[in-house]
Amino acid sequence: MQEFFDYLNKIGIKDPSEVERIIFKLPKNKCIDVSKNCCNIINLNKPVFDLTSVFNFSANTSLSGGVIPCCCVECRVRNIYNLSAFAALYSDTILIPNLFDHYHHMSDLKSKEQEFSFYNRLIGDIIVFLNLKPLIEIGRIQIGPTMSSICKDCLSKALEEEKGLDERLDLIDKDLCSDLSKEIKFILDEKKHW
Repeated sequence: MQEFFDYLNKIGIKDPSEVERIIFKLPKNKCIDVSKNCCNIINLNKPVFDLTSVFNFSANTSLSGGVIPCCCVECRVRNIYNLSAFAALYSDTILIPNLFDHYHHMSDLKSKEQEFSFYNRLIGDIIVFLNLKPLIEIGRIQIGPTMSSICKDCLSKALEEEKGLDERLDLIDKDLCSDLSKEIKFILDEKKHW
């Protein structure tokens, strides 16, 4: 997760108190890039914990500072303080969801309301993770990636199947192009074109 915090430092965010000022100064397209980069960097993270421990927990989005039941930053921070106290007192590891995963498919904001909601949520997501930073750095709280992973054996099988499918599609493509070239005639009428 150090890469995530390094990325925030690179764009000038080192402390929760700086987030709002810096994010609101960024143009909309840059903020969308920041949100997607945060999502991707966190998804590269692989949680590591002791599988033999009975004190590993998984927290839902609400307990992890998500926007439900309330999208207000103060309420979200209060939720993670409660989670942090539980983590410090009763757990070896708590796995929380990647709060940035909903940004992955974002392309544009169509209204001022959507834009305000986006900025507010992005600010809150960054503030939540910055407040959790000490527990994240010691591994007490870890973020679960939202991307699916696949083992080497299954990947080899999938790639082999894909290769066979590509070869069959190439044969069909050649036959289809050959048949179409025999059946379709293109005529360029020089008198009617501009």
